[in-house]
Amino acid sequence: MMHRIALISATIATLACADAGLLGNGDFQTDADKDGKPDGWALPTGASLENEGGNRFLRLTGAGTSTQVAVFRELPAGAAKAVRVSFRIRCTDIKRGAENWHDARVVMEAKDAQKATIKGAFPHLNFKGSTNGWVEKSFARTLPDGTATITIMPALFMVESGTFDIDDIKVAAIDPAEVPAAK
Repeated sequence: MMHRIALISATIATLACADAGLLGNGDFQTDADKDGKPDGWALPTGASLENEGGNRFLRLTGAGTSTQVAVFRELPAGAAKAVRVSFRIRCTDIKRGAENWHDARVVMEAKDAQKATIKGAFPHLNFKGSTNGWVEKSFARTLPDGTATITIMPALFMVESGTFDIDDIKVAAIDPAEVPAAK
């Protein structure tokens, strides 16, 4: 009987974690200490917390081809075997720098317990030009064996100019069966 109760409790805790998501404050709304920064997020030079109609979001502003503007979060993978990642982005006049990868990006990585990157776990979604308002993006991935943490880094990599807005970032544990088969 105790084994069943423990199993039920573990299942409920796993489901609650999946509902809440692995990444806290991905909507940038919480600033409990009122320091002008969303809790859990740093705001380096070129990054700002913006507000439109009561909704807060992160804005990265390009400052020339020698500058990288990025924010970084690391989150425990816990028992997750697969994740669904979603977010909204808005790009305004993002002009690439000298290299093809000098653009707006959302870089994600899976890391093992020693913080070594497990290659190929996530796509690096990149953006240039302008979007017509906010655009929703999402994908699902099975996590490689040994994944201990997941990092997420919205960034502007040495662009000539432009702004990159991001909001409502969610990283949720899902059943691996929900990950679409590779084409």
